Amino acid sequence: MPSPSFRLQALLDIRRNAEDEQKRCFGRASAHRAAMEEHLDRLERQVAEAHAAVAAGHAAQRSRPLPTRVEDGLLQVHYLDRLRRSVVTARKAADDFRDHALAQALVDEDHARQAYAEARKEHEAIVKIRDRDQAQRRKQADERAEDAASDLAQAAFAKKMDDRS
Repeated sequence: MPSPSFRLQALLDIRRNAEDEQKRCFGRASAHRAAMEEHLDRLERQVAEAHAAVAAGHAAQRSRPLPTRVEDGLLQVHYLDRLRRSVVTARKAADDFRDHALAQALVDEDHARQAYAEARKEHEAIVKIRDRDQAQRRKQADERAEDAASDLAQAAFAKKMDDRS
């Protein structure tokens, strides 16, 4: 049967490995969340670019003389409508991404953080148990050494007393 210290060390190794794995999972979840935030930033820039395109389209329309043909006027109106729809589409894409993909990444990161914290606590608990066990073993060894020294001193004293008699 394995000694208690061997079993304790085996459990400590298991807990350390579990903690390391949870730490890696937390790192991956954090990296994924950061990538999702970067993607959201790109989507927000696309929304800003779409707004800028609409403003530029309006400015260009105001700087030109009024169209003389109905077809030209309709082309301008359809062009501006297309630009406005691109703003709505970009805004919807950014909002959907924030509400779904980024929200899920944040939840996943939080779960990974909690799992890592739990694994860390379990590992620290085993370390404390191991440290207490080692301290108890040292104390017992010191007591044995002290008892042995006392026995030797008593034996030496008894021999000295026998030699005098």
